Amino acid sequence: TKYSLKKGFCKFGDKGIEADKKEVEQMHFQNSFKPVLPKDLSPERMNNVIESLIFLKRKRDAAVKARLCADKHKQWLAPDYDENDNSFPVVAIEAALISVIIDTKKGHDIATVDLPNFFVQTSQPGDDEVVMRFQRLIS
Repeated sequence: TKYSLKKGFCKFGDKGIEADKKEVEQMHFQNSFKPVLPKDLSPERMNNVIESLIFLKRKRDAAVKARLCADKHKQWLAPDYDENDNSFPVVAIEAALISVIIDTKKGHDIATVDLPNFFVQTSQPGDDEVVMRFQRLIS
């Protein structure tokens, strides 16, 4: 079960706060974002700011994990939004399992790799910049 940041803090206490802090620090140290003051944005840019969403979840090993996401609602409402020009680079679990089974049968080595915040670090096409407001309950 995923919890919003506020509910997650109530449910997980200090572990939730630490998970949130770790997620935000990871973004900071990977230079995924650069800060912008709202006063430096045009009214049009301010209207197109995307909200961040942070969810907390207890993992199977009892650790608490925070996950930062972008709320794409405003992008969907944009007049130039094309729902056919949208893709999510994820793989179906069935396809991954079949591939692992085939590779194992062939005697190939199998490994998993975690790419932290991969979607956030992906460059935007052209010169598009996305402005995101961070959901913050703690500093």
